[in-house]
Amino acid sequence: MKNFNVTNLTKALLTGIVTFSLANYVSAQSYYQNPCDYEVMATEGTELCLGDDAVSAAIPLGFTFNFYELPFTDCYVSSNGYLSFESGLGSGCCTGVILPSGTYPHSIFFGQEDLDPNTCTDGTITYYTTGAPGSQIFVLSFVDVPHYPGPEGTFPVSVQVQLYEGTDEIRIVTTEYNGDGGLSTMGLNEDATNADVVPGRNSQDWSASDECISFVPSGLPDAGCTDPAALNYDPTAEIEDGSCVYGYDYSVCDYSLMSTEGTVVCLGDDATSAAIPLGFTFHYYDQDFTEGFIKSNGAFAFSNYGGSLCCTGQLLPNATYTYTIFIGQEDLDPNSCVDGEINYYTTGDPGNQVFVVNFLNVPHYPGPGVYDVSMQLQLYEATGEIRIELTNWPSDAGTQTCGLNWNGMFAQPAPDKNQTDWSATEECHSWLPAGFEPVCGVPTGLFADGITDNDAVLHWDAIDGATQYRMWLLNTFTGTTGKKSLNTNSYTITDILEPLTTYGFRVKSICYDIASKSTFSEWYYFTTLGRLGTQDATAALYPNPTTGAFTLQLNGLENADLQLAIYDALGGIVYTEYLHVDNTDFSKYIDLENVPSGMYQVKLMNSDVHVTYPIVVQK
Repeated sequence: MKNFNVTNLTKALLTGIVTFSLANYVSAQSYYQNPCDYEVMATEGTELCLGDDAVSAAIPLGFTFNFYELPFTDCYVSSNGYLSFESGLGSGCCTGVILPSGTYPHSIFFGQEDLDPNTCTDGTITYYTTGAPGSQIFVLSFVDVPHYPGPEGTFPVSVQVQLYEGTDEIRIVTTEYNGDGGLSTMGLNEDATNADVVPGRNSQDWSASDECISFVPSGLPDAGCTDPAALNYDPTAEIEDGSCVYGYDYSVCDYSLMSTEGTVVCLGDDATSAAIPLGFTFHYYDQDFTEGFIKSNGAFAFSNYGGSLCCTGQLLPNATYTYTIFIGQEDLDPNSCVDGEINYYTTGDPGNQVFVVNFLNVPHYPGPGVYDVSMQLQLYEATGEIRIELTNWPSDAGTQTCGLNWNGMFAQPAPDKNQTDWSATEECHSWLPAGFEPVCGVPTGLFADGITDNDAVLHWDAIDGATQYRMWLLNTFTGTTGKKSLNTNSYTITDILEPLTTYGFRVKSICYDIASKSTFSEWYYFTTLGRLGTQDATAALYPNPTTGAFTLQLNGLENADLQLAIYDALGGIVYTEYLHVDNTDFSKYIDLENVPSGMYQVKLMNSDVHVTYPIVVQK
């Protein structure tokens, strides 16, 4: 994001750069927060042996580092996942701190919760300073440090903090942060009144892997886009702030119309629809959007600025209609579903969805049957590509526009279709994000079958071009994980799993031909079967994890009385009931809607049975 000091803000207002969202730059935050390339530096260094809930002695940085405009030469590291430039602070146990906080001034929270390195027994903490004077980097690494009480492998945390001399940039590089159902925090804290928090990670339940987040001070030196190839290149910027926007590469594509059936939108003359959900997040120039607005005059806008686009083709770039796709814009009139049709739909699997808008036989004003227009807009989730399919676009001798508009400074219209008189038949125009490189798709369609008390078969959809898959298996009760490299899109587990235990698995794909790997898929959870003590009867809990409500099913048990008790992680009873099992196929619906997220133990007891099964509540 642009560093708008007073000089830059004045310049921006004069040039119109900020006409689209000036409010975005009026912020109390002191750092620009942007994603960066995931690059882990060496993790070898001076080893720091910290016990549970411990804070180190002063560690020299090797240079002066400015944090919220104050200079520091030392830091203090807590075993619970935060670094402070102030001495004498607590350990940060035992849950994520809510920022801003006056208890932990001048601190960096890089995944702070209740961690336990167990004095160099479980996981490793190291630090070192590297580089030439003037451009040194202080590096702190947590590698495979477990959540309390351990041991190593229990919801492991591998995170690195990098402090850059000269620029005062802070990078938090996360290889894996496995949340254990508790609340964790990531961000920078100045004092009780000011903090720069990573969204969704302020004392919240979250996990992350293979990511880098950069924090650059918002004061001098002036930050901006330093790449001359970018649309918003700023020759006055002294350091890069991650705000560069590169736009799209245009090309003519093969005409290939998708389905023209969808949810009908009845728009009158010169009208704009209500917000329409895309079904996924779509990146357009410098912002992410999840919804948009159809304009009856032949456009799709991500931000509902401006009017209806009547009554002639607009000239691009255009400051009035920012963040707008001009499908084929002029003075059209669908006449509230009387003349022609406008519809939309989203199709495809998550990660590979396409949002489609159709204009079918919509006439030019005043209609009907006057120069009917049929065209289609396609937005691709996986690649960010935008396609406009012009099936039939007859000119009525006016001027029309087809193309992409960012703001009043930048636009990318189709050739010879920018407020000109044109017609088209069966044309396809494509805009692909500049510099786009094909990537391995994220695996979808995860499921498990063949589940017994010790076995399961894991499946996922094959990814085109994938030569290998990396699968992680998580035991949600113990927090331990296992990793496996596979050449097929399934994996059979035999005689390894624990009875009546909930497991989760996720998968990433590796495509060697294009030197790319995907991010991990979403977790898929399943629960193994289990016997009811030493009897032949079996028990099942589903769904597990649950948002609070679940079913306890007992099979093969008859005329039995059982005491049911559910305990939280501290051993407190949150639910109790006596059950009378009167048939061989018994089920009981249980609602824990009033308990917080976490791990719970379901116990069944009588004179013959004394068994415990885990249940995970995720809200």
